[in-house]
Amino acid sequence: MLIIIVVINIIIAWLVYALLSDHLNMLKIKEPSNKTLLTLKLPPSRMVINRNFYKIFKYLFIQSDSGIHPEVTIRSIYKVADHPEVKRRLVKFSSLLAKKNQEKEAFEYLNKAFKEGQVNYYVEIMERFYHHYVTRESLRHIDQLLFQKYLSTIRLESKKIERRYIYMVVIYTAQITLFLLLPLLQQMIVSVQGIFA
Repeated sequence: MLIIIVVINIIIAWLVYALLSDHLNMLKIKEPSNKTLLTLKLPPSRMVINRNFYKIFKYLFIQSDSGIHPEVTIRSIYKVADHPEVKRRLVKFSSLLAKKNQEKEAFEYLNKAFKEGQVNYYVEIMERFYHHYVTRESLRHIDQLLFQKYLSTIRLESKKIERRYIYMVVIYTAQITLFLLLPLLQQMIVSVQGIFA
């Protein structure tokens, strides 16, 4: 009987781990000096990419409104990224862009670095902004669209998390019910055997 309980606990623990694996992968252990001891190199998810490109276009819009030259603004977009992998790719993009006569290669690198379908659209807009083809009004419109897209990805992600927590509650409830019912079932079996023996 004890073996059955241990096996059921292992299965339930594995199910809970599988449900929370996305959240566990995002954890980082940090020292007090903010140096990361353990980092997992994960490719950025769609939500991370949408959030970072929303921040980038917000930055482009604010800098454009302030009168900063587009070339300077595009070269410093890596400062806005909050995901380490996105930031690394944007730093490489900025370094390629800083070299003379490598603008085309820099934008091609950015297209290859992010293999999402929408990123090609973002990169094309950034390239047009870099060459002064995009107006402030266009940037404002893009900013609004990206904000709506970012909100929708947050809603979808929160629904997924909510669903996972509901599954966890169901699993733990089943486990507790099983713990309560197994001794009763065992006693019932013993009693039935005692009656008919």
